[in-house]
Amino acid sequence: MTPRRGMVLTVGTGTRPDVDMSAPLARSVREANPDRVVLVITEESAPVARRVREQVSGVERWHEVPLASADDIGEAFQACIKAIRWLLGEGLQPDQVTADYTSGTKSMTAGLALAAVALRCGSLRYIAGERDTGVVVSGTERFLVTPPAAVLALDDLRLTEELIRRLQFDTAQRVCEAINVHLLLYDDRQRRDALLTLARAYEFWDRFRHHEAVDRFQSLRDAPAPPDLLPDRRTVQRLKPIGDAAYMDVPTSDLLADLIANAQRRLLEGRWDDAVARLYRAAEMLAQMVLWERYRQRTGDLDLDRLPEAARSLAQTDAEGRARVGLERAYRVLEAYGERLGQRFYETVRRYLSQRNDSILAHGQKPVGREAAEGFLYSLLALVRDEVPDIDERVRALQFPWLVAESPSRRE
Repeated sequence: MTPRRGMVLTVGTGTRPDVDMSAPLARSVREANPDRVVLVITEESAPVARRVREQVSGVERWHEVPLASADDIGEAFQACIKAIRWLLGEGLQPDQVTADYTSGTKSMTAGLALAAVALRCGSLRYIAGERDTGVVVSGTERFLVTPPAAVLALDDLRLTEELIRRLQFDTAQRVCEAINVHLLLYDDRQRRDALLTLARAYEFWDRFRHHEAVDRFQSLRDAPAPPDLLPDRRTVQRLKPIGDAAYMDVPTSDLLADLIANAQRRLLEGRWDDAVARLYRAAEMLAQMVLWERYRQRTGDLDLDRLPEAARSLAQTDAEGRARVGLERAYRVLEAYGERLGQRFYETVRRYLSQRNDSILAHGQKPVGREAAEGFLYSLLALVRDEVPDIDERVRALQFPWLVAESPSRRE
């Protein structure tokens, strides 16, 4: 039969020679009604543990974990970890385990409390009652139960912050949403709500859903969030026109900078193929931006009559009769217009295109390495600087604030 409840108790010798701790501990076990019980004992408390077992019936399996020193908190912690893991090995889940830290030295009880929190046990139990010279009077016992989740909730807030910094926004939201807000103080509830909103906002931004990101960021005014996780107000204001440009399919310098900042984040994560896919799109966007701003030409719907004669043969007609060019031919069109950018593209960025095309995320089977991905970034930025001299400042302004210092932009 699968056990339903487990219990671990530290067993001490009592505070006075005339006090037998076995009776209250046995009562605690009977009240909890576990299927499995582990007693953490010392050589001196072994007789107390034996009397506890003699006074309790109905426990299917008992187990003891010996402790050499009752005063070494590190050893006590490890012994209690071992005790709880024995229960988990019996088929119990952590939330089915109760840890009673009533008896034992301060080091033993502290070790059990720490172990119970570390392994996310269901409850911490302590026997209270009326006391006579420091000892609970028999018959007045009451059991105080505290869920370690109250401690873990604070740790989960810390974990949420760390996940946001690691760009794991979906996981951050799931951890944050699972926190029981009733276990938090008011200030921590406010902090939890702010972190959840931040995780959602940055996830939207990271997925190019700029308008939704702006809505979340604007709801965070005066929120108790870590300062380094809050974007600058002016940065948030820039996101809306970026979203407008993306929606209207109008390439702009800030839209390009935002895409490059996104590629930098993929580099920081070690996702080289994803970074190169974004850099390829950024290279294409640069050509589209110049063609649109200077000649009002769109690479997906070229006006052949306004193209230089040398460029007309570059266009291909799609099923809807529109003249189109891809990335490389877009730079050929720029070259035909006399733009130096067209030639510079072939001198800098073009050599990285074959590695992108051979990528498993494009047309090939080869993964992209770090050197190729970073080389693509540095070459692309050098090309973009010819047209957008302040591109580095724009990219920094549109990078997540805690990543600005570590985002690659130039070769060391």
